[in-house]
Amino acid sequence: MQKLSYITGIICFVLSIASGLFAIIHGMDVGWNDVMTASAMATTFFLISTGFVLVIMGKASLPKLHFDKSEK
Repeated sequence: MQKLSYITGIICFVLSIASGLFAIIHGMDVGWNDVMTASAMATTFFLISTGFVLVIMGKASLPKLHFDKSEK
């Protein structure tokens, strides 16, 4: 589960780069006050934030966390 979280976080970072590039190119072309530019910037921020959280979750050390065995 942690490996999936880490990989998804990396994918979010890659997608945030693509979204950021789109925001910059679209902002220069149409203007920074356009709705699509603002949406692309918000998407970039969301993907960076999500990627950060998922990578932190994926790198967490949980050595003794077991749900299927009861300790006696």
